[in-house]
Amino acid sequence: MSDSAYRKIENYETRLSLEIFLKIAKALDVSADELLEGKTQREYIQHNHEKGTFIGHQEFENYYQENKDITAKLINSMEANITYLQEENVFLRGQLRGLKES
Repeated sequence: MSDSAYRKIENYETRLSLEIFLKIAKALDVSADELLEGKTQREYIQHNHEKGTFIGHQEFENYYQENKDITAKLINSMEANITYLQEENVFLRGQLRGLKES
């Protein structure tokens, strides 16, 4: 694949065919599922040199599940805090009504 053809795919100037997608997955030495899920354990690097294009990868640890768990815990904590603040707001409004009626 030429540099310009690859660049057009990256820039959404041309559609990616299934055939080319599978060839890219093979060149990157990953499964098509891994690319589609976005959970790859590699960082892909493309270098354009005078002698042509080099595509390589660097392994890294996949923190997808760990980040997902941490995010869920943070969301739960924030939701609990929102519920507490809403209840506090109702209580304080009740207190203010009581003062106004006195």
